[in-house]
Formats: sequence, C-alpha cells, structure tokens
Amino acid sequence: MQNQLNTTPVFNESSSANANSPSLKLAKRQIVLPLLVACLVLIGLNIGMNLLLAPKKPIPAATKPAAPAPPTPAPAAPSAAPAATQNNVKNNATWVSLMPKDANSGLGSAWVPISGQWKVEGSDFVQTKADGFDMTLSYREKKFSNFALRVNLKHDQGTGAGVLINMPDATRKNGAHVIRFTDDGKGIFWGYFDDNAVFVAQGFANATLPPNSSKKLEVQSSANAYAILLDGESIAKDVPLKSKTGYIALTNSVSVARFNSIETANLDGPAPTANAGFEAINGQWVQDDKRIEQRNLADTDFWISTGMLAGSYRVSAKITLKSPQSGGGFIFHMQDRNERKLAHMVRFSNGGNQIFWGSYNETGVFMGQGDKTLKPNPQSPNTHNLELIVTANSYDIVVDGEIIGKQIPLNSKNGWIGLLSYSGIVVFEDFYFQLGKII
Repeated sequence: MQNQLNTTPVFNESSSANANSPSLKLAKRQIVLPLLVACLVLIGLNIGMNLLLAPKKPIPAATKPAAPAPPTPAPAAPSAAPAATQNNVKNNATWVSLMPKDANSGLGSAWVPISGQWKVEGSDFVQTKADGFDMTLSYREKKFSNFALRVNLKHDQGTGAGVLINMPDATRKNGAHVIRFTDDGKGIFWGYFDDNAVFVAQGFANATLPPNSSKKLEVQSSANAYAILLDGESIAKDVPLKSKTGYIALTNSVSVARFNSIETANLDGPAPTANAGFEAINGQWVQDDKRIEQRNLADTDFWISTGMLAGSYRVSAKITLKSPQSGGGFIFHMQDRNERKLAHMVRFSNGGNQIFWGSYNETGVFMGQGDKTLKPNPQSPNTHNLELIVTANSYDIVVDGEIIGKQIPLNSKNGWIGLLSYSGIVVFEDFYFQLGKII
C-alpha cells in the first residue's frame, strides 16, 4: 500500500506568500483593467446600436401657412327682381342710326341741347364746355323700351362722356339712368338720378382710357334690368332699373368729347319700336295691353298724348266708332303735348263713313283742309285702319290700304303725336309707330 497516490492538496506557507507578491498584483491589473474597459466599450456599443435600430417616430410635416383670404368684395347694390337673364341684341337686329342724315343741318330738330355747348363738327356731335357737369344733348323724338343704345365716343380733353337712358322727361335728368366715364379717367360708373336729380350709384368698373382713344359704349335696357358693354366686353349685367322706359341722351362732364356714332336696336326683334307713353289730356280714357278706349260722350275733342315727338315717321291704328255720331283719329305735330293749337288733325266722322283733315290755328280753332266719303266696310262698317305717312314738309293719309290724301302741307317740322276722339265711345287697337324717313 506504499505505492498509493496521495491526492490531498498540499498547502503550505510558501504558496500563500507567492499569491500576494507584487508581481502577481501587477499581472492582475494588466489583465483585469483591459477587460473592464472592453466591457464598458461593449456596453456603449450595445446602447448605441439599440438607439440606432429602434423604430423612429415620424417627423411632423412642416405646417403650410394658410393662403390669405381673398379680399371682401364691395357690397352689391340692392336688387329688386332683376330680369332672370339679361337679353342680348339678336344677331339679325337692325341697328338704326340717330345721327342727322345731313351734316349741314346742324344738330337737327330731333336733338335738343339741355345744357352745355353742343355742335356738329364734320360728322361728330361735340360738346366743348369742359368746366361743367352733366352737359346733356337729348333725343326727344320718342321714348324707348326694351332696347339697346350704342355710341362711339372719344375724349379730346379730360374724361367724363357717356349716355342717359330711360329719361321720364326729355328736358331733364330727373329719374334717368346714367352710364359714363369717371372724371379721372380710371373707370366707368353707373346709377340713376332720383326724383330730385340726386345721383344714386349702382356700380363702378375699372376701364383703361388711353389718350385720344375711341370707345364703343353699349347699354341694353330690358324689362327690369340693364347691362353695360364696353368695346364688346360685358362689364355689368342685371342692374336693376328704376325707370323702365323713356328718352335717351348724350352726356358729358368736365371734358371735351365727341360722338361719331349713335345707334339703337330692339332687344326682341330686328327693328326698334317706340313705346308710347300715353298721357290723357282730357276725356275718359281706359287702356290695357291691347286697346285704348275713350268713353266720354260729350260733343268735343278729347285726346291722349303719346310720349313721342317726331318729324318723319309712320303711325297707324285700327279705329272702331261705337256710335253713329262719334269720330276718332290722330292729332299730330302738336307744339305742346297739352295743347292742340298749331297741331294737325285727321279723323273719321259720321260713324266711320267719312274722313276729314286740317289744322288748328294759334287760338285752337280748327281749319279744314279736306275730306272724303269712304267706301263701306261690309265686314265691320264702323272699323277702319288709319295710317299717316309724315315726311319733312307734308303727309299722306291711308285708309284700309288706300291713299286718301297725298302730300298735304304741314305747318311745322315736327311735334307731339296723340290719339283723338269725338262725341262717343271710340276704340283704338294695333297702335304702330315707326320713326325715320319714309321712302
């Protein structure tokens, strides 16, 4: 048993002393410290990798600044039931010139200066007073309704030219609509004059106006509203009308301006028509859309004046006499729409079996010029169509399509037109008026 291996560890003082020797401590430091540093580095790398690989929060999108709000438009003028759709002049419309056919005749009898200094220069109407407002040249031949007015104008000095429409009275601006350029030349404005001639604005638009440039201004006046075009471009529409019918005029303020074209057209058809502004002077007149009737039975002349003053024209009506003693016809070329002195008259008598004509003198006494017995009308013996064709110096009478009197001389160049009734009920239907020279 002497060869048995002794496995019991041997520990003695010399082994313990070696473990605490300085060389061993140095060896520990040389090994442990680098290990600690390596561990710290690994820990740092691990934290860094976790941060890099961690899911990223989305970056909020940059807030886009809100677009600036559009400017608030100026409040529109109050409207009262304008036309649903503004009418346009039809392509086949006939534009009728209101310029004098003879430049040597000056302004002519149809155009009447209300204010300012108006003259004819070449083929232009020119207003030369540059230091006043609302210088007006009125066209008093007739009233217009549902129509278009178109003018070519040019400023020689300053700006301020335009037009008036739907004037209730041809001699003043009260109640009329005005459309004209501004005094500073930066635009065009529109509105109306109230009953006291105070201007009420309805709108404004910027409009360039180069020096010495011509402009085409058009106004379309329909049943309840009007539209404005400048050089063919629309600048306003569905503007409410205060006055729906009336006379037209040229106007100019603080400038020298010329008009070389003035035309009208009907919005509903190929030719302009007149709107008769009937005003009863005496008698008992009743009217609707189709007929006008006078009911006073007294033995005297009763007449109702139209709103038309003209020189050359054609006027007609279907006239029915309701009693044998009644008479009816036209009174025309009245120098005052309220008085018959110096006027001409053509009317039926004797229940429609006869017609006569003549004129009133300065005291209002009738002076006969002619008469004729008529052929009876089998279908309606008391009804006839009466037509007058009036030219510069004379007129013709046409009854039921037959010329009764021809080239009957006139006492004046123009005047107001009316319907006339005598002693009984008289009915007027199919009233028609055509302005202009009749060929």
